[in-house]
Amino acid sequence: MFVDIMTISCTYFFLKNCDICNEDYKGACPVHGPMLLVCDTKVYKNDSQKARNTLPYFLSIGISSLPRAGLGIWTEMPLTPGMVFGPYKGSRIKHTDEAKKSGYAWQIRKGLKVSHYVEGRDEGCSNWMRYVNCADREERQNVVAFQYQGGIYYRTYKPVLPFTEILVWYGDGYASDLGINLQEKELESPKEIEGFRCDVCEKLFSSSRALERHRRKHPSTRTDLRHQCPECSYSTSITTNMRNHMLTHSGEKPHACPRCHKRFSREETLRQHLVVHTGEKKHVCDTCGKKFNQKSALQRHARLHTGEKPYRCPDCGRDFNHAHILKDHLKTHTGQRPYRCPHCEYRSTKQYSISTHIVRRHTQQFPHTCTFCQKGFCKPSEVRKHIERHHSNASAQ
Repeated sequence: MFVDIMTISCTYFFLKNCDICNEDYKGACPVHGPMLLVCDTKVYKNDSQKARNTLPYFLSIGISSLPRAGLGIWTEMPLTPGMVFGPYKGSRIKHTDEAKKSGYAWQIRKGLKVSHYVEGRDEGCSNWMRYVNCADREERQNVVAFQYQGGIYYRTYKPVLPFTEILVWYGDGYASDLGINLQEKELESPKEIEGFRCDVCEKLFSSSRALERHRRKHPSTRTDLRHQCPECSYSTSITTNMRNHMLTHSGEKPHACPRCHKRFSREETLRQHLVVHTGEKKHVCDTCGKKFNQKSALQRHARLHTGEKPYRCPDCGRDFNHAHILKDHLKTHTGQRPYRCPHCEYRSTKQYSISTHIVRRHTQQFPHTCTFCQKGFCKPSEVRKHIERHHSNASAQ
């Protein structure tokens, strides 16, 4: 990763001052290691969009995860501790009142006195760091600000997951210099979430029955069976099963769908997929009569009637009836929003949210329309509700 940064961003070097222990070292800090400076992308001097265009290639601008914060900076790749960004660019101003009104100003000190402020409101003379928002609480921070040789820098102090917003924190020393009172909230010790945990993948379930069903999906770890996979712990006594299993390692998908572009590693999976094209729905819900083309879809639907929620969040203990809903929910704990709108700065935890956003905000090409007024909708359920609310008399005739 650092080689890519050096190649694209022009250069890097090691700082000799450690802002964590506030000591100068000859070379890297022996405790916290070196800090790697990532350069801005070079732009033309008179670029009116200088702030946006200086963004390093692995960062992006998107709507902030903080309410009413406007735009923010997101990383598209993992960041390691000790990466340094800066310096913060902007106009040089002297007056404190002007700096306080700005919302984009950083204070620069020389010794014990305030020297000046660097103000980044103007996008034509600032850089991308003007878009980095301050964390609303300390535990959400992933970079800290510090002053080095008359400039303001941001440093990652912990690993940062991809698709996460970069949020800065002042750091105790710098906040004190700025006169900012950081009253830390007493963090509650994380409560231990109870449940039935899989010994293979560590996933958590709400019942022993749900865990037992899930556990069958994992390969057998027995070593006394006839065929043992050389790539993993899977073993079986059936030659065909081993042949199909090996395709999961090679990535080979020999079975192609004649109706679309999809390919599959197993013929059985292809047969299940073909039902999507034929429209055959032979699996019927005993409770409401709804039909499905796959047995697994019916089983997931049945949980709506039984109330079963087998998938448990390991962070908050909330239960879900679908694994993919839990997967999306987990991103609310990590702060990740991996899906980006190609037309604007909107981001989301869900792919479907991006699809509906594009239709509603950009293309206006709705897949479902009202037969009475031609109003467009993204879901069939939205059309039904619309007709019931606005065209109930017409639909009854």
